[in-house]
Amino acid sequence: MSPARDNEHPSGTEHADSASSDSAGAMASHNELRSISNGMSHKRLWLAAAIIAVVIFVGFILSVPHTRDIGNVNSSQNVATSAPRVSLHDSFKKGTHTITGSIEAPNACASVSAQASLVGDATNASGILVALSLEKDSGVCLQVPTPINFTTTISAPARLPITATVNGEVATTTAS
Repeated sequence: MSPARDNEHPSGTEHADSASSDSAGAMASHNELRSISNGMSHKRLWLAAAIIAVVIFVGFILSVPHTRDIGNVNSSQNVATSAPRVSLHDSFKKGTHTITGSIEAPNACASVSAQASLVGDATNASGILVALSLEKDSGVCLQVPTPINFTTTISAPARLPITATVNGEVATTTAS
């Protein structure tokens, strides 16, 4: 056979399908390699996903409080609270005491009201009582101690000692 005949089909026509079958075979083997490499890629993807899932699961387990931890939280909340500290300043003019001050509230959302009264009878007063009403906040508020100012006035003789109560409990006072 002549070299021209090498490409001919036994029927006498050139075998154009031969070249295409060679390229089809090459493409088939290329597709097989691609599917194998895709399989490897999928295996790596699943392995990475599994590792990430394990890390998230372990992190969740470690971050959730355990039953033994909850007992400790409750015991820290049972600490007795002392009376708040009250800072007072008395200004006396023409028979009237103007008492200003501040109280350390548990947060900035709390409100305070002050009412001054005489201790003893009106003719022989032995002191001035400043009754503070500290109302707790009703909403969500950051629990950071915050000083809240108040003012009250009362007509009384000069130089009387001043005491303060917070919600009926005697408070620690300091002069400012």
